[in-house]
Amino acid sequence: MVEIIFCCMVTVFHLQTFGVSADDEFPEYYRVNYTNYKYPMLQGFYKKIKEEHKGKPVYKKAGVTDYLYFTKDRKWTVGVKWTSKYTTKDRLTMAEADHDTPTNGNWFAKKYGSELEKIDVNISRYSPEYPDFYEVNIPGYSYLWEGFYEKVPDKNPEKIPVFRKKSIGKASEYLLSLNQWGSWKIRLGTSTSSDAISSEKHLPAPEICRGWNIWKNESWKLISFTVVPINPVYPASYAVTYQGKNQDI
Repeated sequence: MVEIIFCCMVTVFHLQTFGVSADDEFPEYYRVNYTNYKYPMLQGFYKKIKEEHKGKPVYKKAGVTDYLYFTKDRKWTVGVKWTSKYTTKDRLTMAEADHDTPTNGNWFAKKYGSELEKIDVNISRYSPEYPDFYEVNIPGYSYLWEGFYEKVPDKNPEKIPVFRKKSIGKASEYLLSLNQWGSWKIRLGTSTSSDAISSEKHLPAPEICRGWNIWKNESWKLISFTVVPINPVYPASYAVTYQGKNQDI
């Protein structure tokens, strides 16, 4: 008897891609910073939104109508949207064209009524990681809204998390959130008034804020307090010791 063995040869192709993915190439935020005093309103954090223009993501600053986007001239621009009729508004445009992402270096600044001016712009990537809790602490003061704020499922119009602190002796709860005008605020429940509000606007996270205004004696007072991100780590078990006669505790 003759035994015939059939062999199959399988060729395996390994496909390898080079470069970076779209998510890696474009961060959640870009921070625009420069030292030229004539154009302060265009500085700040720009968040990627669900919109593209000329094949590139569009970024928007919270609470205002300033955008960072790629133009038909293949240059990155900071200013009003390409569809806006307000073409006289302040604007920044990269000096060089055909860059895949906005980069540091020479940008042209245009202020209404002024000539084009070349300024040095710093563009940095930023991706916030929101913690489970924030701790609000005000040295030298004592307020009901101090304490720990837990992240909740709610989000504000800019899709940034809301943080909640349970209050004692009141029917509502304190909230730490970003309002529609780009300020972080602490308020009681659905109240339209705030107990504290950040002095800086359009910041994606409250720990970046360098100053806060609190409502005290019927007026706003600028003070410095801390908003610290906290991610607690819980152990598998706790050991509790007790010295006393009641052994049922």
